[in-house]
Parts: sequence; C-alpha cells; structure tokens
Amino acid sequence: MGSIEGCHAESFGRLPYYAKIVLANNERSVVTLQCDVDESESIPHAPVFKRFFLGLSALRDGFLEGCSPFLGFDGCHLKGPFGGVLLAAIGLDGNNGLFPVAFAIAESECKESWGFFFENLSIMLSGFSGDKPWTFMSDRQKEVRKHIYANFRGQFAGAALKRYFWQAARSYNVAGFNFALHKIKELKPAAYDWLLKIPAEMWSRHAFDERLKK
Repeated sequence: MGSIEGCHAESFGRLPYYAKIVLANNERSVVTLQCDVDESESIPHAPVFKRFFLGLSALRDGFLEGCSPFLGFDGCHLKGPFGGVLLAAIGLDGNNGLFPVAFAIAESECKESWGFFFENLSIMLSGFSGDKPWTFMSDRQKEVRKHIYANFRGQFAGAALKRYFWQAARSYNVAGFNFALHKIKELKPAAYDWLLKIPAEMWSRHAFDERLKK
C-alpha cells in the first residue's frame, strides 16, 4: 500500500514545492503554508507542519462571477496517520449544485485554525464587499427562523398556529405570507401582533434580499 499510495510524511514534505507550482500555474491564487519551528533546541530541527490553505484563482473567479453570495463552512476529521481536520468553504452554483471555493488542513477545529482559514479566505475574495448580500452558514449555526419559532411557540402553542407560522415563513410571495398571517390573526390576535413586530425580511422567504434568491 505504501508503494501505491505513497508516504504521508513525504507528501507533507512536498507541500512547499506544491505551493510553488500552484502559484506559478494559477496566478492570483492564495496558498499559505504555516509551520512550527522549535527554536529552543541547540540543534535546529526541520519545521513541523501546522496548517495549509489553498484557494485557486479559477475557483474564486467562478464563485464571484457565477454563484450566489452564499458560503457554507464545515470541517471533517482526517483519518490519516497524522490526524487533523479538513476545513472547507462551499458555494452554490446556478443549479443549486455544490461549488468548492477553498479548503484548509489544520490541527483541529478551534478558534485559531478557523481564524487562519477566514483570514486567508478574506484575502482570496478581496474582502467581503458590502455591495453583496453575503450569507454564511455553518453546521453549528441555529437558523434564525427556528429561533423565532421557539420564542413564538413558548407564548402561542397549538398545531394550527405552528402550521400557519411555517406557511408564512416559507411563502415565496407576499400573498401567501399575508394569507398565513390572516389565519394566525383569526386564531390568536396576540400572536399576529407579536409577529408584526419582527421585520419580515428576518424570517419570511418572500422578503429575503432579491439578489440572494437569484
């Protein structure tokens, strides 16, 4: 298996060369290799791999020119002899298919490793411009609508109210949204008044930014 798959240690040792090749053949890509160097020893040792980020310019251009300003972030454990995690940023193309944007290899999912990832991602995308309705999603993020419904249910329980709340939240147009709210008003005027205090663009699909829905 070693002769077929190669040696993991040797592969890590080739990363500086790989980074150089990527930058030479994919201009404007972002490749960052971070290593630990122990300077306390009298005899210097070779740098120890810590983190690696790769963002190809072709993927950046494809994402900025052909995808919605939406990014999903996630990480998974690596099962090789050295462990670590793979961190990734994924977009959605025009057919709602997954579009890889960038990835990193790091020691674990922690504040420092995600900070390393986002810092390089921001460089890759030239900052997150304010002229786009950026939307980010992670596996640990609680959806705003679920949070609103949890508070709504705490005060206004009932199967019918639950049904019309989600009908309003998932409506694609203002007519469907108003219909569901009218039903809520008939059932519980106080619940209707409670929902009116929350801007529709925070929880109803029909009111989300048009640029993101395209």
